[in-house]
Amino acid sequence: MARLLLGAIVLILMLVSAAFISLLRPAADPGVDLIAFVSVDGEVMTMRPNGLQVNRITPDVEGFFTWPTWSPNGDTLVYSGVVQQGEELQLNLYASNLSGGTSRVLYASDPGEVGLLAQGVVHYPLWSPLGERLAFIAIKGGGLSLFIDDLSDDPGAQRLLDDGPLWMSWSIDTSVLAVHRGADHFLVAVDDELNEQPIDIRAIGYRVPAFNPLDGTLTLRNQPSALSASVSSVRLDGVTVKSITPLRRVEGEAAFLWSRDGEHLAVAEASQYFRYQDTALPAYNGIAIVPADSTEGVVELDLPVLAFFWSPDGTKIAFVTLSEIRNALSWALYDVETNERMRLVDFVPSAEQLTMFQFFDQYAYSHSIWSPDSASIVFAGDLLTDSVTASANKHPGHASFHIVVVDVEPVAEAHVIAEGIMGFWSPR
Repeated sequence: MARLLLGAIVLILMLVSAAFISLLRPAADPGVDLIAFVSVDGEVMTMRPNGLQVNRITPDVEGFFTWPTWSPNGDTLVYSGVVQQGEELQLNLYASNLSGGTSRVLYASDPGEVGLLAQGVVHYPLWSPLGERLAFIAIKGGGLSLFIDDLSDDPGAQRLLDDGPLWMSWSIDTSVLAVHRGADHFLVAVDDELNEQPIDIRAIGYRVPAFNPLDGTLTLRNQPSALSASVSSVRLDGVTVKSITPLRRVEGEAAFLWSRDGEHLAVAEASQYFRYQDTALPAYNGIAIVPADSTEGVVELDLPVLAFFWSPDGTKIAFVTLSEIRNALSWALYDVETNERMRLVDFVPSAEQLTMFQFFDQYAYSHSIWSPDSASIVFAGDLLTDSVTASANKHPGHASFHIVVVDVEPVAEAHVIAEGIMGFWSPR
């Protein structure tokens, strides 16, 4: 009896100690090393990179939710929802706080005012680098309009520009949003009052302008004559063009992205469109890796490229190219530091993943395929490779696309972690 009593006391002390320790231990940060993904039923979820700790984010409202976008601190997800409002459909832009577990509507279309920006795309949201504002594009009045929201309850989002398509990027200090519409360019100054001013330069043949992370210059495709075009660095004084410095001559349509450290500019050019799964995709002739220090050499990757994405540490580029397998695509990797190239996996993308590839130079700013440590990528599709790990056994006889994580170091290894149509990594 004494032994039983002693054992009970010890057990109680252990439980009390465990509870006390759990109170002292800081709670896990919900926005660190998570993947936000969309299930086949249209629910926004989060999970760990191993497919565990799955949490539903979307509110308890009947609808289809999609395209989750992480805030820079990883604490909030913004996503689109198509919901029923009476007898009409309504397009809502939601924000869910992961720490507080609360969700609210940032922007709601008028009931019955429906339309898509692209296949499966209801809104396009882009957080400012410090997370204090959200620029987004939505259907308004039958066309595409640009809004900026300071994320307060009142006032709501301010409507700035119409007549899209509109392509945009933030300056690294979040003070300016650069917008490309048709051949025109605008700068939206973010201060007490938002106002957009045109830049005295016109350019076509590309989509998204890019701010250099180091010197704040604006990079765009410049065509001073009908026979000459270049990707150029534009130095501005307010909205006045002070100087234009050509960085690389290009032919045909171009797309470009700065590495996050500002050390290299990746440029793709001379695209030709081809049809893949009923989607018109641009296929570029290759990628040129242009150093910010012009004394170094330019590296040319001469192979068809459909999309490319810089790793957060600026040392690698993951890019999509054509596969030797019919009707498939391939992920590949280029390491800037070692000059090594490596094929990763062959796959068939989901329709949503294909849309991301179609407009990759815009989605590269808002939806990260890369893990924060630059060691893995995530995508949605079906694998066509023998390198899949045993985790694929969790999903036998699947009826939809998979969320796949590919570790790129030290060797390529793919892990099937869930079923879903798109997935994006948290920023930290």
